[in-house]
Amino acid sequence: GSGNVPAEITVEGKENKARKTVYFPVSEFDGFTGNERIFSDFHFDTTYHQEQRTYALGAFHITKSIVDRLISNPDFKAILSEIDYLHPYFSIYPSHRKALLDAFTQGRAEADCFYNQPNDLTSSGEAFVRNLVYGQLYHSDVLGRKCFVYSPGDVFGHFSQLSQVCKKGSCTSLKWGKYMLGVD
Repeated sequence: GSGNVPAEITVEGKENKARKTVYFPVSEFDGFTGNERIFSDFHFDTTYHQEQRTYALGAFHITKSIVDRLISNPDFKAILSEIDYLHPYFSIYPSHRKALLDAFTQGRAEADCFYNQPNDLTSSGEAFVRNLVYGQLYHSDVLGRKCFVYSPGDVFGHFSQLSQVCKKGSCTSLKWGKYMLGVD
């Protein structure tokens, strides 16, 4: 049947730990028998409320927290999806390069296949393909392996040939969705 399912969320900081039970609405079983995985991820819209420097510093802070967790917990997995903050971090923190490379090659860290998250409805087809090509080159040449999943986290629409373009760019899967917790 349908209803609400409780889930316990635990957040651990350096000094404190918090737990909260939240309830997620569920519907009838739809027959899905595959696996679903949840990874830590984040995305910034770098021009809306603050100057870009503010968002870049925030992105570095979050990326450092994720990398620290990748180093301290071999079971932790995360998505570092945009090269526009991952590449500067990689350059500024050379002491974390090996940990990042190990996490990517071991499959504990993922990145989106694009150089940065494309706005495919306002960019030309050529720009979209170039973004994918440069992203895959960066991932294979710098991070040690191509990305095989396109995971648009905050894109507001897609052109109808998106799946075919991503397949030509070595993607085997697309992850769709824009769910906002607590917003129905």
